[in-house]
Amino acid sequence: MLPCRRHLRPPPFVPALLLMLLAVAPMPSPAAAVGVTWGFASSHPLPAAQVVQGLLLPNSIPRIRLAAASSDALSALAGSGVAVTVGVPDALLRPLATSRKAAAAWVHDNITRYTSGVRFEYVLPFKQDFSIGHFISYIAVGEEPFLLSHGQHLQSFVVPAAENIQRALIDAKLSSKLKVVVPCSAETYQNASTLPSQASFRSDLNGTMVELLSFLANNSSPFMVELNPFLSFQQNKNLSLDYYLFQLMTHPVKDGQNKYDNYFDASIDALVCALTRAGFGDMDIIVGRAGWPTDGAVNATPAVAQSFMTGLVNHLDKKSGTPLRPKMPPIKTYLFSLLDEDQCSTASGGCERHYGIFTFDGQAKYHVNIGQGPKALKNALDVEYLPSKWCVVDNNKDLSNSSISSSFAAACSSGDCTALLPGGSCSGLGWLGNVSYAFNNYYQQHDQSEESCNFSGLVTSSSAPRPPSTMVAGFLPSAATMLLCLALLAAGVAVADELAPAPGPAAGIVPAPPPADELDREGSSQHCWEALMEIKSCTGEIIMFLLEGEAYLGGGCCRAVRLIEQRCWAADAMLSVIGFTPQEGDMLKGYCDAGQPLQQHGSEPPPPSSAADGGDAASAREMMMSAFGSLAGRKHGPVRG
Repeated sequence: MLPCRRHLRPPPFVPALLLMLLAVAPMPSPAAAVGVTWGFASSHPLPAAQVVQGLLLPNSIPRIRLAAASSDALSALAGSGVAVTVGVPDALLRPLATSRKAAAAWVHDNITRYTSGVRFEYVLPFKQDFSIGHFISYIAVGEEPFLLSHGQHLQSFVVPAAENIQRALIDAKLSSKLKVVVPCSAETYQNASTLPSQASFRSDLNGTMVELLSFLANNSSPFMVELNPFLSFQQNKNLSLDYYLFQLMTHPVKDGQNKYDNYFDASIDALVCALTRAGFGDMDIIVGRAGWPTDGAVNATPAVAQSFMTGLVNHLDKKSGTPLRPKMPPIKTYLFSLLDEDQCSTASGGCERHYGIFTFDGQAKYHVNIGQGPKALKNALDVEYLPSKWCVVDNNKDLSNSSISSSFAAACSSGDCTALLPGGSCSGLGWLGNVSYAFNNYYQQHDQSEESCNFSGLVTSSSAPRPPSTMVAGFLPSAATMLLCLALLAAGVAVADELAPAPGPAAGIVPAPPPADELDREGSSQHCWEALMEIKSCTGEIIMFLLEGEAYLGGGCCRAVRLIEQRCWAADAMLSVIGFTPQEGDMLKGYCDAGQPLQQHGSEPPPPSSAADGGDAASAREMMMSAFGSLAGRKHGPVRG
């Protein structure tokens, strides 16, 4: 068995004239080796043209990896200048492996017809030692076909499918422009410890892996590895979160003479050791996937995802490589993923549906440099939404009906309840909140059709003014589900239910029997929501208050502000739904708090003192206007959309 060793690649011979040309040629940006994956497992996907024109180009994303060959996506990418890697799904491995004609037809339909417009970049006759980039477009055969969960039923088809596609590229005179690769998960190489030097390819893959590595080497193709740092973090309790987020480590992982202070470098060097032991230690590496989810599990949040992604991009920009391959980072790294996909498999966790840098509708969840540099990410514009309507549990019905549990499970099996999982963004809703969320999710997935809001007559449908599109932060075709989640949380109905995990389509979420008093308290959510709508109805007064210096807000408006502040959980979040910044919300609450205490719901409090009266309200307002004086110069009111 070959030992794992430090790898230094000797520079190839390059003609002097070519070196002179390189000296004056424009160099790629530091993030030139970074791309983004684009999947299509969404119930309501954005049109491909809108993704390309509204997200890829405005954010200067240099390359994209398509999960599958989509004619809409490839047509939209034609002429864009974005480099493309095209995926082949597992379902096609068998026909492509057993028929050269099928492989030739696939190449013709998905590659050849687009070569005049899609950027299939030529392979440069030298490698990246000269920092000029190493631009190749790839065909990725399979979707991690060697996963342990797949067993062995795909193994025999992988290499023959890759070989047939390679022959089809040769026949089409495209083999110099594209390379065939096979995405392999980190499960492909075993490591009994966290030390990279101990890694080797799985014994059950010995024959297949030798064939694959020989094929890749014969065609000068790299090895594509899929990294899942979040799953690794969940499985390795002895490694800190800092290790995965590229934070400073006081005690890095020691492996002989090498030290590792982050998961990424250790994973790459583990693969290097496995390749070396197999006799292919010089093979180039591409990272086909690396990302962090924002929902569906503990530590799956936008803040943590931003830390990981920013740390990864900054680490790659340094081009420092790894201890075993210094100054030689992976030739490409694809960030996972562009958009949330609510139809992704949850076999490895509900968080799989929440890896998008952008929400399903193209709204950025956090900041990371994916090509645009320090500028903020640009969101998709002109997104069409369904009306803000939702389907919720009817409190006037007998909710002791045993069918509610089966209806809940059925709704989650067809919809997406992953935000209700422990650690998820809506995991504190309580029993009725969980059920309403599931029913409403199903309703949205089915385009708000009347028949999708039935559930044995236990529900009711309602509607409200549509919120601004900039506040749509959910993963459904309208804001209704996320707003419902927010309203239920705001009402204070969340209880510390321990949701017993259960198998089946409900993804481990089972509605426990409600606390004795929860049905009575559930009605408070209606008061919170009514108050929010009342504030929205008096936005004209609020704009005058914020911008024109008037010191009087109607009693109904202030009553609604105080009700939300004093009786509803997450008051700032509720006010943000209708377009107010936290500072503006503080100004409203401060002004109204200086008036009379909150009256019994349904009664009208006296109006607060005006500036002319010299009351406390005027003093409070003067102080706040001084603190937030910059707001006074805005040309538009605080309500967006």
